[in-house]
Amino acid sequence: KLFLFGGGNLLQDKTSTRSLLYYTEMLRLAHRVGVKIAVFAGGIGPVSEKNTHRVVESLALVDRISLRDKESLDFLKAHLPEKDAALVFDPAILERVADIALSRKKYFVVIPKKCEKKAEKTLANFITAFAKAHGWKPIVVSMFDGEDLPFARRLCAAVQGEMFTPRSVGELIGLAAGSELVVSSRLHGLIYAAVSEVPMMSYSADGKLSSFLSYIDSAEHAGTMNMDVPALVAVAEDAVAQKERLAKHLHEEKARYQMLVREEIEALLRDL
Repeated sequence: KLFLFGGGNLLQDKTSTRSLLYYTEMLRLAHRVGVKIAVFAGGIGPVSEKNTHRVVESLALVDRISLRDKESLDFLKAHLPEKDAALVFDPAILERVADIALSRKKYFVVIPKKCEKKAEKTLANFITAFAKAHGWKPIVVSMFDGEDLPFARRLCAAVQGEMFTPRSVGELIGLAAGSELVVSSRLHGLIYAAVSEVPMMSYSADGKLSSFLSYIDSAEHAGTMNMDVPALVAVAEDAVAQKERLAKHLHEEKARYQMLVREEIEALLRDL
């Protein structure tokens, strides 16, 4: 009855055009067999100019669209203004915090993603400088071991940090909840920080992360790989300084974000 497509930024060619063709063909096949198609909490981009038409033509076939960031919604409005779409939130906002026993003193969480040597060195120097300034322990988490574990271990050794291996998403959220700051190169690291209602910043060249921070009214905490160490430290310090404001804002908004996701799920179930 329904082909559910999502979530996340599947319609992008940063990975490869081949990846984009795979996902657009899935939408085309669903349309061919005559089932309803719903994009659930999706994301669009980055997409090169040469492949934009492929994304637009595929989305034109979709019956119901919900998107998880404003940039994706802007893309849809620009290229398919006749299409209705809802701005929702990533479903990970529905995850719950798990209590974990932590005997360590104050710490901050680092969720890295494999990157080039220059960016790796900058990240390590930033973490070292920030940890030294506060006396806080960096706790390093590899969110996707297949891609990030060797990199995370190398980074952890360089910053004299501590590796933490969560046994569940709830434990990772619990770790974030007890931290002073989450520094993440992975989008879901930021989402889990939002669930935990703690200060956060990104370290990434990926527009998904800066888009998410804008969505939660924290655009100024988008750390990028072209920033130097003092600039990154300044972003981190500002996030920590705004801890109370951010916690209050996230606490107030989290219920709304969760409601948006639940309402979209209920609408999809009604369509079945």
